[in-house]
Amino acid sequence: MGVISVVHNERGLTVVGDEPRLAAAADAIESSSPDLIIFDLQNGDLIRDLTRLVRGDRIPATKAIVVTAASTDFEIAQCIHAGVNGIICRNANRSEMVIAIREVLDGRAYYCSHTAGKLAKDIKSRSLTGRELEVLQFLARGLSNKEIAKRLEIGVGTVKTHLININAKLEVTTRTEAVIHGIRQRLITI
Repeated sequence: MGVISVVHNERGLTVVGDEPRLAAAADAIESSSPDLIIFDLQNGDLIRDLTRLVRGDRIPATKAIVVTAASTDFEIAQCIHAGVNGIICRNANRSEMVIAIREVLDGRAYYCSHTAGKLAKDIKSRSLTGRELEVLQFLARGLSNKEIAKRLEIGVGTVKTHLININAKLEVTTRTEAVIHGIRQRLITI
């Protein structure tokens, strides 16, 4: 009801439907083709239905915002994977809610400070360290673990540890995939 009252009092915004259960809202969403869908994360079947509605070809122009009390890293990742354009905390004030709605409608992503902090932490934890970038650069030049260790004056075991971390952070499984990903993401050059 809070979202509805915010939208009703905001110029240029109109509520075209209200359904407490996301699965039951699918037909209404498809028939009304709204510009924006606002979901409450407390729905148990949210992620499955959200993915179907947001990423599906049925209503490709529709954007989505999720309202949540205190989402976990897993829930945030699932929402982003599903194609959500914004995540806001349930305790957001009227002003933040309007900003989030307008940002998403204008084609930008919006994440409340709680969610943005978690995303920044995740990005930082997945960023390669300076040493890992050096190892990846030598890897791109075709050097073996032993040759990389000699150039960096570290042990071969340390090189292997760096390679394991690089693969995990880049979400790859082979040396070749790591190099390709590194080049595509402009982390390294050849």
